Amino acid sequence: MPQVKRVSKKLLRDRLEWVKAQITAHPRKYDQGNFCGSVCCIAGWLDVHANGSKVHADRMKPVGEEDHIDAEERASEEVEVIGKKELGVRVDPWLFSPGFEERVKLSDAFYEALTPKARAAVACQAIDTYLKERKA
Repeated sequence: MPQVKRVSKKLLRDRLEWVKAQITAHPRKYDQGNFCGSVCCIAGWLDVHANGSKVHADRMKPVGEEDHIDAEERASEEVEVIGKKELGVRVDPWLFSPGFEERVKLSDAFYEALTPKARAAVACQAIDTYLKERKA
């Protein structure tokens, strides 16, 4: 298992507040219901924050003979590793799960949200909940 450097509470908050700002500013680009690995998810935005949008976009491109589904799976795994590193955790946090399925109230709210703006608002609530749980 790769070594994970501990992240200060301030840095954790700063990173996730930046993600919230991006999701709020670009709600049509956000979708936690799909595979994680695009800019659409929280881990994807953490990758953009850490590495820039060009590096992130390059990570999303299929390689050689690889088909689209394999490219998505590979990118998803890479981005989740980066997201965990940015949060300073070893295991996948519930914050990366599709529709926040491990938190019933948030999951229900996410899937009941009918507009990108409403889903972005649920994502912001999820980030706030995660920060509160981490006491950050």
